Amino acid sequence: MSNDKDNIILFPEARIVRKTQPKTVKEKEQEKINEKIKFKQYKEFIEGNVDEISVGLLHRLVDMGIRTTNENFLRDLAMMIDCMRGLIYRDFGMYHPAQTLTDKIVSLGISENGPKKAKLEYSKVIKNAPSSKLGENIEEEVDNQQYDNMFDFEPDFNLNDNDDDDKS
Repeated sequence: MSNDKDNIILFPEARIVRKTQPKTVKEKEQEKINEKIKFKQYKEFIEGNVDEISVGLLHRLVDMGIRTTNENFLRDLAMMIDCMRGLIYRDFGMYHPAQTLTDKIVSLGISENGPKKAKLEYSKVIKNAPSSKLGENIEEEVDNQQYDNMFDFEPDFNLNDNDDDDKS
């Protein structure tokens, strides 16, 4: 009997062709509904996180002493938050109008040292506006190491003392 099992040759699975049934109208409608639900959940997730980040940022700005009731501050903050919203929507593969503005005015390049630099060309949307490079001043400061000896820290306790020494 065991010899009969050894003589069975299985049909190669790679050669099996399964005919797919065309989707019914109901299945197509369900897919559309599922996509809408997915889009809505992504949007709620993104908006909730942007709100949370914005509140934290606002608290930080208040702690810095920034005048948060100024109308110009509110305009700038709204623009910044909307750009952040566009950034996160893009990561999820979703469109947001702030992305169009970003794509229009920001160009990326590589500096001599290798890291990427962003160049904002406001003149593409505002007449006679200057261009700016992000990180331009920071890079100069790091190169010159201007702040090495600017602050002196002298603790009023010995950093090398261990708690064990006090106990003995």
